[in-house]
Parts: sequence; C-alpha cells; structure tokens
Amino acid sequence: KVNGYGEIRFDNASFFLPGVQPDADVLLKVFWNRIEVYDSDYQKLAQFPRPYTGKTMDIPWREVLQSLQKKPRSVNHSQFVRLLPLVIQQFVLARDAGGAPNEIKLRLGWLSEWLTCYRLDEIAQALEKEWLADGHTGAFCDRMIHRLYTIRNPQKTLPEVLPTARELPAAVQYTPNLSSYDRLHGKLGGKMV
Repeated sequence: KVNGYGEIRFDNASFFLPGVQPDADVLLKVFWNRIEVYDSDYQKLAQFPRPYTGKTMDIPWREVLQSLQKKPRSVNHSQFVRLLPLVIQQFVLARDAGGAPNEIKLRLGWLSEWLTCYRLDEIAQALEKEWLADGHTGAFCDRMIHRLYTIRNPQKTLPEVLPTARELPAAVQYTPNLSSYDRLHGKLGGKMV
C-alpha cells in the first residue's frame, strides 16, 4: 500500500511514487538489483535500484514538492527535505515565519515553479543572496526570479537593488491628464456628454 506521503516501504527504505494516490495498492516485482512497481492493472509505475546495490537515482523534485504542497505539515517529517541543500531546507521549513502551513505551502509552490527552469544548486545560490539577506519583503519571488536569471546569465547583470515603481524618475515626475481620460469615457466634469 502507498502511504499518505505517496511512498512505499521495502527493504527498510522508502520509495516515492509520483502521481499515485495514497492507500493505493501496488505490486512489486523484486529482482536482485532492482524493484519494479506496478499498479493493479499491471502497468509499470516506476523502477528503483535495490538499496544494497549502492546505485543512486534521480529524485523527481518537482513532483515531490507538489506532493508535499498538498500536506504542508508533513514537511518536517519528509525524508526528501533532508536531502535538499541546507539553505533550501531552511527556506522550505519556514521557521522564520513560525512554520505556518500556509507559508510552507506558498514556498513549496515557488520552489516547484523555479524548478521548471533552474537547477537546485542555482536556487540554493540565489536563496543565499536574496532570502538570507532580506526574506521578509513583498517582492521576494520577483527578486528571486531576477537573481536566478543573473546566476544563469552572468554577462547580463541587473542592479543589486531593484528600484520600486515609486522610486523610478518616470513615475515620480508623471502627472496624468485626467481630462483626456474623462473624454475617453464620455464624461465632462462629472456629467455625461
């Protein structure tokens, strides 16, 4: 049976099955060097190396994070969180926000989105610069996307501190002509024309 975290246990090890519902029955075909997992219709779901072979396998991080996002309180107990780089672990656990489930869910969503374009090591590097420096401002996700872009493309640099819209000279000096706006809506001095 698949547990509540989307994992099966065999040989004293947990194996994550992305996309499989909790409490689903699965069949295992055990070989000396691998384990094959099948659903009830005998469709192959996954294949894992046996733990004693010492072989490694890639972790589907995006699917793992999306699964954890459904149960944000399980983050503290997940074996996968312990495999993440330390700065990402601290970010995901959201201890700076009191470990609130909504904050954990939000951060897992951001991390999952960033993984569509960037690697874990790039995300960890960007988090060290942005989140550890000042993780409590409103435009954090936007700053992270800019930081990730500059890590991937170092020849195209952005300013260290991005100005807000109110700080830009064009925004400060801009005074809109409201009469033009009123004419577009057919109003003149508050009366319909």
